[in-house]
Amino acid sequence: MIQKIAKKAIISAIIISMALQQAGLAQVSGPFPIPSYISGYVAPDKFRPMQLRCLSFDQARSQMDFYLDQGDIREFEIGEIEKNAKKISDYFQVGLRLPDTSFWVNLRPDSPERIIDPSLENT
Repeated sequence: MIQKIAKKAIISAIIISMALQQAGLAQVSGPFPIPSYISGYVAPDKFRPMQLRCLSFDQARSQMDFYLDQGDIREFEIGEIEKNAKKISDYFQVGLRLPDTSFWVNLRPDSPERIIDPSLENT
């Protein structure tokens, strides 16, 4: 009898702890107010550039379509959007063409000749 009660208590404690874990709490709680003396030190994310959201390939047209997230851009100018889309497309194609081993950056001050891979530097 005592074993059944202890088993039920342990199971209940596990269920309650899983229900109140941080991931579940984060979903139901609102944003926490930040005190004014701390908010001066927290840098808000002020810039969010246009970025590649997804892409699709249409085999019938042999064409790849890029879908972009507008980021912080509110006022659209066709020339600016086309320029940013071309730049994002170029970056994506560089990522496809170069081998994975070329994506590294060396920040050691004692070897300034080896800061970036030469093949990535030429892009």
